[in-house]
Amino acid sequence: GTFTKPLEFAARDSLAGEDRTRFMGTLDATIASLGPTGTYLATFGDHDVDRLTSVIGDSLPKAKLAAGMLMGQPFSPIIYNGDEIGMRGFKSYAYNSDANDIPNREPFKWNAVAGSPMSNYYSLNTAVYSARYEHDYDGRSVEEQTGVQGSLLETYRQLIDIRKHTRAINSGSYAAIPCADLAIAAFDRAYNGSHVVCVFNLSGVAKDVSLDLSNLGLAGRAAVDLLDQTAQPAVTNSNEASYPVHLGAYSMRYLSFVENDD
Repeated sequence: GTFTKPLEFAARDSLAGEDRTRFMGTLDATIASLGPTGTYLATFGDHDVDRLTSVIGDSLPKAKLAAGMLMGQPFSPIIYNGDEIGMRGFKSYAYNSDANDIPNREPFKWNAVAGSPMSNYYSLNTAVYSARYEHDYDGRSVEEQTGVQGSLLETYRQLIDIRKHTRAINSGSYAAIPCADLAIAAFDRAYNGSHVVCVFNLSGVAKDVSLDLSNLGLAGRAAVDLLDQTAQPAVTNSNEASYPVHLGAYSMRYLSFVENDD
């Protein structure tokens, strides 16, 4: 396996700029570059770059979108520790030592209050600790987000569970879905006739968009959003080329299309 570094930076740019172009284009190129054997490991963050949440404007709604994009794309997803709780940090150039890397590698926050088993790096570099990004009770810890509906951590857990139990997402094919609005990223994941269409609104404005699903053969199927289990419009012969989807600001849908019993 090889890390998809170009896709990492493309996803960050698309989330920050609220334009799908780089992400979708790089995803297509990455898929095209894959040989007949092996796979890629997809990540949107790592210890050598600024923290994902900081790069996309310290926006937790965008961080949730990043989680959805990472868990929906076709390569094996890798989470850089701390991204799932929205930890922040930009690399520093002020310390003239390896300490420059500490701000984007602050210790993972298990607890609301710093302490065991978390690092005592402050005892080694007081200046870096004084300028730290994360603080006690700042909402960015496992303790503070566990069991909290809608928290970033619980969003990751939900998306991981969906990916784990949905063959179309964890093992299926990939196809980009056209949409006129550049703030909308959409793609289809399919396995053995089962389809999940992942749709992301990268903008801070609610959207009513039309997706061209005419190449997927979904006419006659009902739809359910796997994220909230709400029923969505069925695909018909008349709407499959302009299938309607409503998305709130910085929101996503995982649309599962099932056979219509009617």
